[in-house]
Amino acid sequence: MALYTYFPDKQALLNALALEGFQKLAERFGSPGKRDPLISLRRNLLDYIAYAEENPFEYRILFLSPEQVAETKPARQELQERNPAFAMLYRYVGACIDAGVLKGDTFAVSTVLWTGIHGAAAILITQLNFPFSSRKRYAEEVVATLLTGVQNRAIEAI
Repeated sequence: MALYTYFPDKQALLNALALEGFQKLAERFGSPGKRDPLISLRRNLLDYIAYAEENPFEYRILFLSPEQVAETKPARQELQERNPAFAMLYRYVGACIDAGVLKGDTFAVSTVLWTGIHGAAAILITQLNFPFSSRKRYAEEVVATLLTGVQNRAIEAI
């Protein structure tokens, strides 16, 4: 009950937890920098999956909660402003598009990549007894497959 002296209701508490979690995840990513943008993007995607494995309870609150964290459907810009982790992924993808190693709509490519790594992260933290030969190798294969896919086609606005 003490929490409700700081938050008016459960939704406000979940929103605050989500914002804090998104910020922690974004800080982990850093910025694209001057390195090869595709290598940086690959590292970013693997870091996302690693974050989920290292913080499974927090990840569940952020991404696997059955309740809506956001009460309204956000516009693209609002999504990037409210979710610093997605905004960072968007910047990495934009750097790859600017460098000519990826083609298409930055938001669409970011969404497709996020969907793939989110699925991998969710499986890794919810299917603890799945017979992976190597959880790390699984994550690397998912990321390699996703990057190969987005490199070989221009994903237009979705």
